[in-house]
Amino acid sequence: MAFVPRSEMAAQYRWADIFLLPSLSEGSANVCFEALAAGLPVITTPNAGSVVRDGIEGFVVPIRSVDRIVAAIHKLTTDANLCEAMGRAAFTCAKHFSWAKYEEELVDAIRSIF
Repeated sequence: MAFVPRSEMAAQYRWADIFLLPSLSEGSANVCFEALAAGLPVITTPNAGSVVRDGIEGFVVPIRSVDRIVAAIHKLTTDANLCEAMGRAAFTCAKHFSWAKYEEELVDAIRSIF
């Protein structure tokens, strides 16, 4: 696996058509949020802690399910309209998870306590 400097990540996302993270265990993978913000359909597992909704911003497949991963990749690479629609949904979804939105919700939560 090659290391990709942070400064080159945007170019990598622009190069890609889809994003795949078949994680066995993540808390909440930042790379999924980054891929969504780049407008990429995401294929991941429930264990990635992702906000991806199955069939909307991409596909959520069972862990260790090679057949389901291959099927999801096949769907996205053979149906340009689906890939484009999921990419648009991904970009829209990412707007709800910006640092500014997080800050706003955190401040609101703290204010509600006091």
